[in-house]
Amino acid sequence: MLGHQVGGGSGRSLATAAAAIAGAMVGSRAEDKINQVSAVELEVRTDRGDSLIVVQKADRNWQAGQRVRLVGSGSTMSVAPY
Repeated sequence: MLGHQVGGGSGRSLATAAAAIAGAMVGSRAEDKINQVSAVELEVRTDRGDSLIVVQKADRNWQAGQRVRLVGSGSTMSVAPY
């Protein structure tokens, strides 16, 4: 550990703790970046006239007015091409 090589006595302990905290923060940010997914928010108007908002992975291009199929329900609902 880099912090362990700095200082002596209590200074070494503080440097080791600071290096451990900094390492954990960098690791956490790297993990967050890896887990990020591009998403799209779609407003869907059903044939009955209801409006639904669905947020899902942006894995295809959508066009305004495109007919779609709603798959699932509640928090697991997604939109697929018709």
